[in-house]
Amino acid sequence: MSKPGVAIVTAFLTVLTLAQGAKAQAADHAKPKVKAAYMQACPGLGYGFVDIPETSTCLKLGLDIIYEMRTDLVHNDFSATPTQRLLGGVPVILPSVQNLWATADHVMPRLDIQMTTLAVTPTDFGPLVVFADGRNSVDVTLANDRLVQTPSSTFFLDQGWISWAGITAGHQQSYFDFTSPGYGYFGGYSSLRKTNLLAYSKAFNNIFRVSASLEDPTQRQQVDGVISGSGPQRWPDLVGQIRFAPKNALFQLSGALHQNIDTTANACCNAPVTSKEGYALLAGMELRAHWSDYFGPKFNGMYGRLMVTAAYSRGALAYLGMPFFATDYVADADGTIHLSSGYSALVSYEHLWTPFVKSTFTFSGYDARMSSGLANLAAVSPSVTAATGFTGGMFNFTYRVRGWGAQFGNEFTPANGLVFGSEVNYTHDQIRAIYAGVPGNPMAVNIWSGTVYVKRLF
Repeated sequence: MSKPGVAIVTAFLTVLTLAQGAKAQAADHAKPKVKAAYMQACPGLGYGFVDIPETSTCLKLGLDIIYEMRTDLVHNDFSATPTQRLLGGVPVILPSVQNLWATADHVMPRLDIQMTTLAVTPTDFGPLVVFADGRNSVDVTLANDRLVQTPSSTFFLDQGWISWAGITAGHQQSYFDFTSPGYGYFGGYSSLRKTNLLAYSKAFNNIFRVSASLEDPTQRQQVDGVISGSGPQRWPDLVGQIRFAPKNALFQLSGALHQNIDTTANACCNAPVTSKEGYALLAGMELRAHWSDYFGPKFNGMYGRLMVTAAYSRGALAYLGMPFFATDYVADADGTIHLSSGYSALVSYEHLWTPFVKSTFTFSGYDARMSSGLANLAAVSPSVTAATGFTGGMFNFTYRVRGWGAQFGNEFTPANGLVFGSEVNYTHDQIRAIYAGVPGNPMAVNIWSGTVYVKRLF
């Protein structure tokens, strides 16, 4: 083809291309504009938050999967059986030690799947925060470890609450509790309770906070239905908390008022329904340190945290985080309520050898006492006669239980969100009953257990 022919063909193709482009552009202008919306990070809230398009809300989703394999070397454990009220109205508990080696599960696997949703929306009165946490297993501590912890195939709402302008409403950890019952995998003897509540908090200078909370009293009842029982609740537990958080430290004082309403004396002996107020107090502190600040540059990368808590209760033993070996009170036949008393204490230390390896040690203990009033014992059942040796006369009952636990664990984090860990637990518990001033034989049990686990945190 000649050069003029090539020029003509080239010109024709160019005009055709331009015409098609103009047509496509016209068609594009004729279509409605659709703006693509993408979820972007929320840098002001930290890692993991993304914004929801067309809103001012930032959202964070979480998924934690924990698998554990536990070996429990339990041989014996307590069985404290309350009797029916004797003639004369004296309640009695007959403690005993039962052999569980042949009947207990000594190897127990557990899978805990936990999904969390956290949404934050800015408002003129501060952020509006909504949190929900669903899982299929419960928190395990030395206190509830003796209960059957069977994972459910159905998820339940572990926490769900709304917080705005200092007000928090929903189901969450009690304001009485410290941050946690120790740094280990299993919690020690210190309160850890999720409950329904309505709270108000006021912060000062971001380091001082005062909170008041109305909380579900049924979550703090420690009764057995024979010598103590839960009646219709008239008001919620009143919980107060003071927190002071300077740099590298946290200090807390908290207290709770709890009403005990007894119905067992009415059921057995036609006594009036009576009530008596109990209370609990807690003090806790946490200290954090860089080891290089105290021992020089060769300890760079080593960090430590120390936690100490102590709690006292009268008539509200569930606030101690102790096993269910004692009740909040003992009710006599005439409806008189005798409040039980006790305390718990915990020391826990976490040491980071490197950013990927840490060790934890926790030591905690408890002590509780409960007793009945003095009454004229006219007759006893054969089982009580055999256990106590008393057949009549003035009689009362006192019961003391105490124990301690030691825990040691290690964790290794080879990659972000992947944790391998192990922990060894040892507990010692002792019970002694006193009948009409005569001490019974003390009973003690010792239990070893070990756990290995894997966590995958998304």
